[in-house]
Amino acid sequence: MRSRKVNQVHSDIKSIRIVLLGLEGVGKSAFLVRFLTRRFIGEYDQTLESSYKHIVELDGVAVCLDILDTAGEITNCKLQQCKIQGDVFVILYSIADKETFRQATKIGRYLNHFKSPGAPTAMVLVGNKNDLEHFRQVESSQGREFSSELECLFKEISISERTGYEEVNDVIHGALRQYLAIDQPDKKKKLDRRENSSVSYLSKMKEGLMKRTGSIRRKSVAF
Repeated sequence: MRSRKVNQVHSDIKSIRIVLLGLEGVGKSAFLVRFLTRRFIGEYDQTLESSYKHIVELDGVAVCLDILDTAGEITNCKLQQCKIQGDVFVILYSIADKETFRQATKIGRYLNHFKSPGAPTAMVLVGNKNDLEHFRQVESSQGREFSSELECLFKEISISERTGYEEVNDVIHGALRQYLAIDQPDKKKKLDRRENSSVSYLSKMKEGLMKRTGSIRRKSVAF
C-alpha cells in the first residue's frame, strides 16, 4: 500500500471513511500518525478531534481515505454519529488496561447492533501496547473471542515498536479489504436486481407483442 499526495485525487477514486474509536490513551492518534507519516509520537492533546484525507493504492486501485480520529467521552449519541459517518471502524484498546477493553466491547456491540441495512461496514479490533506484556490485563484469547462475536478482524500490535508502521499498515490494509469484500457483492446484488427487472419487463413486452401478433394473424385467416 503506497501513499499519494492528496492533490492527486480524481472524481473516479473510491472514497472510504475510517473512524478510530476507543478510550483516551489507547493510542488512536499515535496509530493515525504512524500510518500517515511512519513516525511514532507518544504525546497528544487527548481533547482534540481531527480528520485527515490520505490516498493509498490497494491492489493496484487508488482509494481516498477520510480518517476521523475521535476524542472525548464515548456516548451513545457520539457512537450514533460515528456510525452514520463511517464505513470502516477501528476499535482500539490497551492490553494493559482492562477498562479500555470493556469500553471496546461496548463500542463494538453498539455498532454491530445498530448496523444500517444495505450499508456495508467493516470493523477491526486492535489490542495496542503488546510490548507491555508484563503489565497485561487483557488476554489475547479475550480479544479473539470478542472479534469472533463481532465477526471482525483482530490484531494485537505495538505502535511504539520498530515494527509499528508495518503493523498499523496491516490493520488498515486488512480492514479495507474486508470492507471492499462486503461492498462489492452488495453492489453486484443491486445490479443483478436491476438486470433481472429489465429482463422481466422485456419478456412481458415480448409476450404481449406475440399475443397481439397472433390475434392479427388469426383474424387475417378468418377473413
